[in-house]
Amino acid sequence: MLQDWTHELFAKHVNTNFVVQHPRLGDVTLELITVSELRETPRQRMFSLTFRGPLERPLEQGSLRVVHAGMGSSVLFLVPVGREADGFRYEAVFNNLVK
Repeated sequence: MLQDWTHELFAKHVNTNFVVQHPRLGDVTLELITVSELRETPRQRMFSLTFRGPLERPLEQGSLRVVHAGMGSSVLFLVPVGREADGFRYEAVFNNLVK
């Protein structure tokens, strides 16, 4: 579940694949290529993820189910942020409130 997907857990899975279950395109594999530094305040924990996806199957911005073999599945809001020679880049931003 999403609340179990922490900065520390993502950091352990850099350079591994996540499968996006897209309703129209089917399964699209994205590689987690970076996890930003964790920023914390007394009330928030903030970080972002960058994924690389295939050039031939671009994804539009939206909430999509994402599956990882070691982490399970959850819904992430993915935003396309660039196109490079080796694939499209997508970002997911986390801004979690601290209880």
